[in-house]
Amino acid sequence: MFCARSPSSLPTPQLSTSAAFVLENAPIEDNRPLESFQVPLEMVERNAGLLLFPQLNRGQAAPLCLKTSCQLPSPEFYKKAKAAAKA
Repeated sequence: MFCARSPSSLPTPQLSTSAAFVLENAPIEDNRPLESFQVPLEMVERNAGLLLFPQLNRGQAAPLCLKTSCQLPSPEFYKKAKAAAKA
């Protein structure tokens, strides 16, 4: 789950964005878009038995993937991270 708010120092009003994703516990094809894993935040809350981001005005929160590039890291990213963890 991701929830972001623009800094209050910006001249525009604060805008919240949110998104929830459930990824498979299995290898994922390199070309599969992150949006294919997007689920309603309420579904994650219901299944986890938690209330996430209780102060988020969900009626005004913009979809995160419309405001930014939602994509999974490349396989190269994971190779570098694995190599760095071994170092």
